[in-house]
Amino acid sequence: MPLLHGYTPVAHTGNPDPTLWTQYQAIIGLLLYLMLGTCSDITFAVIKLSQFSANPSKEHFEEAKYICCYLAGTQDYTVVFDGNTNEGLIAHSDSD
Repeated sequence: MPLLHGYTPVAHTGNPDPTLWTQYQAIIGLLLYLMLGTCSDITFAVIKLSQFSANPSKEHFEEAKYICCYLAGTQDYTVVFDGNTNEGLIAHSDSD
């Protein structure tokens, strides 16, 4: 799972650390790019952590790194289509 079960991030009320702030925004930006392009399974976790980009804590940074570890551990996972049907891939969509 991209986030630990039951993890509830809490806003950081202390003074912002400029180094941590820069690194946190860089990692969140990278994760947002991956989320949009290829890894939709991390969407909830990344959006939840991106809410704390203005003043992240060390805990927020550690959770962002946890998502990176999750991605590294699941990089070989793929979606496999059986291909047993003669019609190929069938998809449906709603116009809404």
